[in-house]
Amino acid sequence: MIMAALLVPMGTAAAQVPGERNVISPHRTPVPGERIDPSDRGRAELYRDQLRESQQRRELLDRQGKADILDRRELLDLRDESRRMDRALER
Repeated sequence: MIMAALLVPMGTAAAQVPGERNVISPHRTPVPGERIDPSDRGRAELYRDQLRESQQRRELLDRQGKADILDRRELLDLRDESRRMDRALER
C-alpha cells in the first residue's frame, strides 16, 4: 500500500513531452517513434544489454519459484522495456 502511494507521484512526474529526457529514469532513451542519435547508440545498446541481464535473472528466480509478486511485476516491466529498446535500436 505504501509503495503504491509512493509510485503515484512518480507516475505523474514521469509524464513528459516527447523528446525530453525522463526525469525519473534519465538513462532511458527516446520513445520508440524517435531515432536514436549515433552518439547515443552505444549507451542505448549497453542499456538494452543490462535490461536483458536483469530480465534473465528475474526469469531464473521465477522458474525456481523464488519470485514474489513484485519480482514478477518487475519481470513484466523488464520485458516491455527490453522490447521497446529492441524496436528503438532497429530504426
